[in-house]
Amino acid sequence: MACGLAQNVSFLIALRFIQGIAGCTGLVVTFAIAADCFRGAKLISVSGLLGVAWGLAPVLAPAAGGIIVQYVSWRMIFFGIAVLAGIVGLILLFFLPETLAVSNRSPIRLRETLSTIGGGLRNTRFMSYALVFALAGSVQIVFGVAAPFLYQERLGFSPAAYGLIALLVGAANLMGEVACSALAQRITSRNLCFGAWSVLAVGAVIMGLSGTFLGPGSFAITIAGCLSLAGCGTLCPAMYGMGLGLFSRNLGLMGGMISAICYLGISASTAVVAHLPQNTQ
Repeated sequence: MACGLAQNVSFLIALRFIQGIAGCTGLVVTFAIAADCFRGAKLISVSGLLGVAWGLAPVLAPAAGGIIVQYVSWRMIFFGIAVLAGIVGLILLFFLPETLAVSNRSPIRLRETLSTIGGGLRNTRFMSYALVFALAGSVQIVFGVAAPFLYQERLGFSPAAYGLIALLVGAANLMGEVACSALAQRITSRNLCFGAWSVLAVGAVIMGLSGTFLGPGSFAITIAGCLSLAGCGTLCPAMYGMGLGLFSRNLGLMGGMISAICYLGISASTAVVAHLPQNTQ
């Protein structure tokens, strides 16, 4: 609500920072709940389902936001978020059970927390999964950051038209998450992840070659974006599920580590993009 009423950008950024601290908790806790209830391939499959829910945001939000910005006001976006937050609060209050078994509960002690974090940092497999998650997540966010400049400023799309393009690309990302859920119990996790990486790589090659030799073009950007984000849609929940599947205790803490590593990677990636020519593919 305060974001919708903000009168200057500095205040808005500060409020968004606070909003981000609270908002990121949902991702961590949700995957920890899944790891409380499922293990192995089933956990990866359920992580894919959670990815579908998570992936609805980049599908629906840009389309809705583009229409709201073009025809009403950007402030209405934040008022809408406030309504959604209220609905989430009611769901948490009335429908969220406790899933953590008593035998797996740990007291909050700084020394034990630091020891658990140190163990995670020394676990090669865990760190590998977290790094892949960070890189795949960076692809998604970087596309979301850079695409509006290319479509709207370089190619002349209206905000509403870009919203429809974002809807298409977001749908591809969503299909990747559906594929993760559907295939996790049918093929090996190695084949699932290499298949997703291959789709991501093809999209990246199309994006790079077409931009280098033909210049920015909406068709190439859209096709490349769909392929890349479809691959990321499978990789992200798979890596999260595989990372949590290595542990039976402190799942919220380990999930928080995965998310923290991911967003550090995203921050570094967006910092690089911020220094690149904004109108080049």
